[in-house]
Amino acid sequence: LAVGPIFQTATKANPDPPIGLAGVTEIRAAIGQFPLVAIGGITPPNVKITLEAGASCVAVISAALTGTAGITAAMKDLITASQ
Repeated sequence: LAVGPIFQTATKANPDPPIGLAGVTEIRAAIGQFPLVAIGGITPPNVKITLEAGASCVAVISAALTGTAGITAAMKDLITASQ
C-alpha cells in the first residue's frame, strides 16, 4: 500500500495535504504487517523517522532523481540516512 504525501512536496502542482508521521503510524496500525510504502517529501533528514513511524520502505522522486548531479550518491545518502 503506497500512501502520501508524508511531507510537503513540490513534485506535483496541487498535492494533497501531507499526512505526516502520525498518518503513517495510523495506517500501519490499521493494515498490520501488509507492506506500506511512504512517498512524498522523503529526504535524507526524514527517511529514518518515516521508517520508524511504520513505513516498510520509501519511494522518492525529487530527493534522488531530479535536480541532482549524482543519482548514485543521492541514493547512497538516503540509504545511509535510513539506518
